[in-house]
Amino acid sequence: MSSTARRVREVLVSRLADWYGVAPEEVTDDRPFAEYGLTSRDSVVLTALLGRATGRQLPATLLWETPTPAALIAALTAEEEEERPAADGITARPEDGRPGPATAPGRSPVGGSTGGPST
Repeated sequence: MSSTARRVREVLVSRLADWYGVAPEEVTDDRPFAEYGLTSRDSVVLTALLGRATGRQLPATLLWETPTPAALIAALTAEEEEERPAADGITARPEDGRPGPATAPGRSPVGGSTGGPST
């Protein structure tokens, strides 16, 4: 679990416990926030707390767009996953989302030649 995922989970569990008396072990990743009693007002407040915890500006509608802890954590850690190159050297291109080579053929990551064909 990434550090962002841990922080998000900690904030979720502590807020649900404080606001609704939910025991930490009752917070499961697949249970919708509405089942814990989360209101519209509280979801906006929780989104602001999550934004501070992750250091990001988050949309007020985040918890309605990601209605479970699993969906929320996946959404907030998606950028981290995209930034990591895969073991085979393929990364996602942010502009179109399609996989592509981590570096251009014949070029090293720092711009020098790798001895391959010139481009």
